[in-house]
Amino acid sequence: MVSLWEIAIKAQLGAPTSGSTRGYCGAVRSTTATKNSLLQANHAVAIAQLPPLHKDPFDRLLIVQGIVEGITLITANPIVARYPAPVRRV
Repeated sequence: MVSLWEIAIKAQLGAPTSGSTRGYCGAVRSTTATKNSLLQANHAVAIAQLPPLHKDPFDRLLIVQGIVEGITLITANPIVARYPAPVRRV
């Protein structure tokens, strides 16, 4: 959900997006996983537990979703990969 939120905001601001934003959003919206991983209050509250390594609010929400839901976040960002969370850098 956080990724969709970020894509929608960037598209609205006119930022270039890779691939078809509409197609990506439609594909993610139709998955069962998305229905079970909506942004929840416990995700937002968990942000307070993160060390201040990174200021991007979308990345921080993705990190806490991984922590709360027990799923691994895949990232190319070396700063995000430093968090004590289920994060794998590729």
